[in-house]
Amino acid sequence: MMTKDILQETFNNIEIYDDLVSVGDQRKFLSECNRLGYNVNAWDESPADASGASASVSIHSYMHNKLMMIIGNNIMSVEGLQPYDCYVNCFFPNENPNWHIDNDSDKSRTLIYYANTNDFNEGGTEFLGENTVMSVLPKAGRIVVFPGNYKHRATSFRDKKRFTIAFKYKP
Repeated sequence: MMTKDILQETFNNIEIYDDLVSVGDQRKFLSECNRLGYNVNAWDESPADASGASASVSIHSYMHNKLMMIIGNNIMSVEGLQPYDCYVNCFFPNENPNWHIDNDSDKSRTLIYYANTNDFNEGGTEFLGENTVMSVLPKAGRIVVFPGNYKHRATSFRDKKRFTIAFKYKP
């Protein structure tokens, strides 16, 4: 029982939203992710931690505007926060990304939209607790929100590219 309480306390600020994005929009977003030009060896904290690839998302794109509308209408934990970055992450098969944080503030939030999934129940976002790792599995259309100062990492698919769209918010 004690372990369950500690796990809930450690990870209680992770929000998971399913079924906010229509199947038609999911297809459009994945198609746009596949068309973008990527900078290979992207990094969050240090160039030594480079992995994957990233591409900026235009604030004028349908994908950005539609997701911002969905976020504004459904996700209260980012209300009053300022969006300061938006990009697509692309991880290649069998990549092993590093642990990192997105922002030092516990009031900041990172929002991840999963653009695709695979058949092997892999490619989740892992969160590092004191003695525990929790993983949120990707599901096309799923949105996960968490404090930007949570240590986390992506895991890759074995059979194809893994795409997520990241929105970062600060107070």
